[in-house]
Amino acid sequence: MWFAAALFLFSLVYGLARLALPSPAPVSGVRQLEPSVARAVLLILIIAVSASLIRIVQPIGTSVLNMQLCYFASYIVLFVAGTVAYRNDLLARIGYRSGTRWLVAGIALGFLAWLALVIAATITGTTAALTGGLNWWSAAYSLWESFVAVAMTIGLVAVFRERFNRQTPLVRTLSDNAFAVYMFHPPIVIALALLFGPIPLAPVEKWALLCAICVPLCFASAHFVFRRIPLLKDVL
Repeated sequence: MWFAAALFLFSLVYGLARLALPSPAPVSGVRQLEPSVARAVLLILIIAVSASLIRIVQPIGTSVLNMQLCYFASYIVLFVAGTVAYRNDLLARIGYRSGTRWLVAGIALGFLAWLALVIAATITGTTAALTGGLNWWSAAYSLWESFVAVAMTIGLVAVFRERFNRQTPLVRTLSDNAFAVYMFHPPIVIALALLFGPIPLAPVEKWALLCAICVPLCFASAHFVFRRIPLLKDVL
């Protein structure tokens, strides 16, 4: 639940800022922000630079109170960007074609850039530098990471809005129970993993078997047990 705790902290800071700062008076005739490639590139660069600076002192693999601060640049910047996007209705105005290009770029260019970066670091024996420190490898990895995060965010929002913006009864039920699954899946997954430990199967086979059992079991437990418990059902 560390991510939920972090999100609560971000929301608390935002709420306090809204209370402390006066709301700007609406100005008629002022145009809203428009989605553009330039703004997306600026967002990518802000996240990349911030992540690089954080990873000088908090490289990938380190944590504080189980929170990996090396990834918090994207969490914080995208949280702020999300509030701005909501107020300017940016996500609803991303074109389907534009979103598709970003999605393809995030998958295709993202994979090729990652592959080139890993191969180059392996050949030069500097793979450890990718995790952080004051070096160009960490900066390049942070740039790749921020590009993929922003490209996939823009692309998935646009494509799913146009092509998958509907729910069947089953999907609606799964959606309603998603947060409860997020909260309570660890003990179920860990218990079954320990139970299947002695079984002589390959790791991939155990993973597939656990997925087949744990996914429906977690959703069934959330729907029929956790979301029916007094007090819990009010927050789940």
